Amino acid sequence: MAITEVIQYEGDNSAFVWKHPAEDFNTNSQLIVHETQEAVFFLNGQPLDRFGSGRYTLETQNIPLLRRVVNIPTGGQSAFHCEVYFIKQIAALQSAVDELNAGITALEQQKKGLGLFKGKEKAAIQEQVDALKAKAGAAEAKRSSETESLTASIAEKKARIKEIETTLETPPVDK
Repeated sequence: MAITEVIQYEGDNSAFVWKHPAEDFNTNSQLIVHETQEAVFFLNGQPLDRFGSGRYTLETQNIPLLRRVVNIPTGGQSAFHCEVYFIKQIAALQSAVDELNAGITALEQQKKGLGLFKGKEKAAIQEQVDALKAKAGAAEAKRSSETESLTASIAEKKARIKEIETTLETPPVDK
């Protein structure tokens, strides 16, 4: 393992959430987040920080060179588990839908400007409009589906947090 690593998105563009394969990376590793994403840094199973686009230096308790010695009691596994998840921003999907709709509007304006006697040209433009409308519909459906999925996931996490908080607030019963 390198002394420091560069952690950046390497998944395909269709993924809504992608976990970087590197785990338990050393302190001072670099995190690069693209403008259509955000990254969540987990340390010991807990979300520690959320990062918008940019370059960041991550601080973990995994110290290069001392790592093997520190990990001896845990059988060579890091006692300071860390990982990064990349999340595609919904706004990026909406932006794609908006761009497709702008393209449709521009083509329809071009079609109107052709006049009455340009049947073949109008047909060609209409094919382009239809193709863009299909892409826009698919992108809108994907954005809507991912928004619903994210909303459901957030609701589940909130319910789990509430359950844990209730458990922590309830004093143990002595028998």
